[in-house]
Amino acid sequence: MFQRILSAFILLAGLSLAPAMAQEKASVDGFRSAKFGMDEAAVRKAATTDFGKTAANITVETNQLEKTKVLSLNADDLVPGTGPGRVSYTFGFTSQKLMQVSIAWIGKQANDQENTRLRNIAAALQAYFAQQGYVKDSVMLEGTLQDGTQVGFRGMDEKGRMTLLRYSIGRTDDKGKQDLPVVVLTYTENPKNPDIFRIKPGSF
Repeated sequence: MFQRILSAFILLAGLSLAPAMAQEKASVDGFRSAKFGMDEAAVRKAATTDFGKTAANITVETNQLEKTKVLSLNADDLVPGTGPGRVSYTFGFTSQKLMQVSIAWIGKQANDQENTRLRNIAAALQAYFAQQGYVKDSVMLEGTLQDGTQVGFRGMDEKGRMTLLRYSIGRTDDKGKQDLPVVVLTYTENPKNPDIFRIKPGSF
């Protein structure tokens, strides 16, 4: 099962096995047909090409804090064996160009079966990206954020563009409230200086 999912992620990343085996340098330029720097019309066209999604299948939201526009779509069976996922395209506040793409898989229940399924997805992604030629000093294979989210992989290419894999295990509290297991893979064009809304210094 793990090997089947790992092989499937070769397709997800839009790369072949040859670059991984040759240890060519990683290049993070977007996701499938959607490339960083594209405007909304171009990204919509790319999403239609990649997933057959029309405008009616794409939701549009605004991040109220960062003032960025986000286009999202459901993508059933992104790759075999991973179940339904959701792809989100984020456009810069100033540029209105694609600056980030996230792919998320969310478990159906907070139970052992779904936790295992999501962990397998995260493990397969980690194993895949670990051999893709990211800048050595930028690579992190395991870590924990303050909110308990696990970092399964973080790496940057030579242009400073980042791939980040995060996951969290599903839990049920004493009152029966569930936190579902989730895996999120994010490609970011400029993680050190993202194009988001900021209050100008001296405004207050």
